[in-house]
Amino acid sequence: FDCSVHNNAPENEQRLEKTVLLYRRLGEVLPESWIEAKTNSSAAIDFSATGVEDDLGYATLMWDLKDIEDSTYEIRAQSKCIPLAGTHSGLSIYNTEPIIFILDRKPPAIYGTQVHLSGSVESILDDEYFIYFSEPLYC
Repeated sequence: FDCSVHNNAPENEQRLEKTVLLYRRLGEVLPESWIEAKTNSSAAIDFSATGVEDDLGYATLMWDLKDIEDSTYEIRAQSKCIPLAGTHSGLSIYNTEPIIFILDRKPPAIYGTQVHLSGSVESILDDEYFIYFSEPLYC
């Protein structure tokens, strides 16, 4: 949210250039390993773009994940501002702390052999059954 834009600040105080979503595979450490997330139209996800925020200041954009492999990633937001004259250029970028994001499009499967039920309906209803899955279920 750029207060200088929405509060009709003078143009020389409107410094925000963009606020983007960045991601990289967990374990990568080089600064250049961060990649800008893209929308379905291949545009960078820019939360500062005009018309993205609602009246309450929330911004929602769709991240196109179709070409991204299932894995564990770090994601963060980064805002870039126009540098002020006489300041260090590093002061014009702010990064949020990264959070862990697991992209897993493969649904859990039943693990092991199937249980064959036999007997009357009443006896089946009175028993307990355990079903194990190939990964934990988080509901």
